[in-house]
Amino acid sequence: MAFYIVVGILDYSFQYYKIRKDLKMSKDDVKQEHKDLEGDPQMKTRRREMQSEIQSGSLAQSVKQSVAVVRNPTHIAVCLGYHPTDMPIPRVLEKGRDAQANYIVNIAERNCIPVVENVELARSLFFEVERGDKIPETLFEPVAALLRMVMKIDYAHSTETP
Repeated sequence: MAFYIVVGILDYSFQYYKIRKDLKMSKDDVKQEHKDLEGDPQMKTRRREMQSEIQSGSLAQSVKQSVAVVRNPTHIAVCLGYHPTDMPIPRVLEKGRDAQANYIVNIAERNCIPVVENVELARSLFFEVERGDKIPETLFEPVAALLRMVMKIDYAHSTETP
């Protein structure tokens, strides 16, 4: 009988320990719960960066200085800067993805800056060129065609009689 009591106490202790251990969360579970409650840290950082850019006005200023905005319909927008004397080689003034791309397009439309949909060119510029950099020679031709089109539209608008 004493044997069964000892075995029962040992079994109870083991079960108690096992249940307590099973109820504890693993490190991965803790991380996942933190992400679920607080949000993904990388997304929070990106959101904060975007908000500070918007608040500082640098993003809006870059968009207002651009000659055209190239975008794919939903996710990417790239602002191109060009001036024949001051900036003979076009530059990427600003670029954005998702919410920032929509913000860029909205600013461009409010300031009457042409927004052109060209999926391939938008992706190439977004992934190959950094902010403030000149466009590479491989993209001269499509960017030149886009700028000719934009300047032709600007010229047509400027010569219209009201």
